[in-house]
Parts: sequence; structure tokens; C-alpha cells
Amino acid sequence: MATNRRTEPLKLGRFLRGDLDWIVMNALAKERDRRYESANEFAGDVERFLNHEAVLAGPPGAAYRLRKFVRRHRPQVIAGSLLLLALLAGIVGTTVGNDLGCTSPSRRCRGE
Repeated sequence: MATNRRTEPLKLGRFLRGDLDWIVMNALAKERDRRYESANEFAGDVERFLNHEAVLAGPPGAAYRLRKFVRRHRPQVIAGSLLLLALLAGIVGTTVGNDLGCTSPSRRCRGE
């Protein structure tokens, strides 16, 4: 199967683990209420898996959803992170510069 997809067996194994395991286990669950209610629901989960979105069969945790969001929107997340980092660096630089400027006897500082 790995040669058909032109990938390494280890990479294919990592791709198939996780969400796809949850989908299969949900489809094969012994308890009827834990299984998919219809074939359309099952197909929707497979489609979400292929689109790197959160699947219904997966854990509903926030970390899982965040990981899926970051994977889908990696460039936007990187850009937003860099913008936030630049903003924080500007705040820190301004604060430190203001505090260092107050040590000069020729400048008025707050509280004087």
C-alpha cells in the first residue's frame, strides 16, 4: 500500500493512526448508541479526516481541536503568532526604554 501511494511505510502508518483508528473503532463499536447512526455520518467523518478537520469519533478535547485548527490554517497561525510576538516585543521595549530614560537626571520621570 505504501508503494502505491509513493510514501514510506512509517509515514503511512502515522497517517493512518489516530483519527482513522477512532473512525473505525466508532464504526465497529459493540454498543449501538456509540456507532454511527447512518452511512452518511460515517462518510462525513471520513471526509473530515481527509480534510484534516476534527472528526466526530475523536476526543472532543480543546487541545485536539486546536491541533487540527493549526494544521488546517498553519500560515495564518504563524502570521498571527509573529504579529503577537512583535506587539509584545514593542510593549516590553517601550516599557524598558521608559524605565531606563527615567534614570537620567535631565529628564522628568513620573512621580517627581
